[in-house]
Amino acid sequence: MKKYIQWWKTLCERCLLNSEEKKPMKLDDDISIIHEAQEELSTARCMLGYMEDPEMVEWAVYNIAAAEKRYNYLLKDYRKKKQSELSQPSHRVRQEEKEPSILDT
Repeated sequence: MKKYIQWWKTLCERCLLNSEEKKPMKLDDDISIIHEAQEELSTARCMLGYMEDPEMVEWAVYNIAAAEKRYNYLLKDYRKKKQSELSQPSHRVRQEEKEPSILDT
């Protein structure tokens, strides 16, 4: 068990991209969540390279598939939100001047 714990710590150091040391992003919440999902996917792919036991390989493949699904869902959802925001007229700034009409005189 001790050997497994040491192996896991080494694997985490190599694959987790030291996310604890990174400064928090000051971007939109949705974008930061997408970046986290992207990092999770990268980590899952990295871990697959270190698996030797067939059951652990299966687990790593499952993790990759789950991370890809989550990442793709978040991107799709973000695009829908942005598209709906852009299509709403309340977000468009219009400063049209009223043209004088004949009736105004």
